[in-house]
Amino acid sequence: MTEYFKTEESKQRGRPKTSIVTTLRRDLKSDNSDHWPTRLHSIKDLDHLRDIAQNRSEWKHLTTAIYMISPGRDWSLVVVEVVLGIVVVLAVQVVVAVVVVVVVVVVVVAVVMAVVMAVVMVVVVIVIAVMMVVVAAFAIAVVALINTI
Repeated sequence: MTEYFKTEESKQRGRPKTSIVTTLRRDLKSDNSDHWPTRLHSIKDLDHLRDIAQNRSEWKHLTTAIYMISPGRDWSLVVVEVVLGIVVVLAVQVVVAVVVVVVVVVVVVAVVMAVVMAVVMVVVVIVIAVMMVVVAAFAIAVVALINTI
């Protein structure tokens, strides 16, 4: 872009040239703010614009201001963009909520299954112990019966 300002612009007939510089000039003119540069006619103006571009927040404010006042801006698209942004945020929140609910359900099911398994194991141990007592009593009865014969 520096080379653009080094050459003399010739007076030309017809439609003006379309270039980055002419587009930037038009955009900067459309913003009537005192804070931003409103012209781009020299290397000095270009350097000022470069200084603004070095500061991220200033550059964002300038580009947003130009975007918001650009001619032919379809405000219905702005509404659609905002609504889509809200829908995306809500969709993400719903997905996060569903994931949290699923994790909680899985943890609860795992805890319930662990408790059920512990109860089943205790019952099995008790049944085995009772069976051992019955077998031992039967063995004692058989030995006593054999001794009496």
